[in-house]
Amino acid sequence: FIAIAASLTSGCKGCLEGHLKKAKKHGATAEEISEVIAITLGVAAASIVDRSDIANYTLGGLYDMPE
Repeated sequence: FIAIAASLTSGCKGCLEGHLKKAKKHGATAEEISEVIAITLGVAAASIVDRSDIANYTLGGLYDMPE
């Protein structure tokens, strides 16, 4: 599951395909794999929000810094 998440975040299509096949071979269910993907995408989205907040603050605070 960690390898699937790492492949998603690094954007390695070949790695992702290989790790998905290996996970299924070892008995991972579609639901488990879907959860890994959803969590990985959620973390990635949160990191984009964090970086955009930092960029906003650095550019002179076009918007107030969130609490």
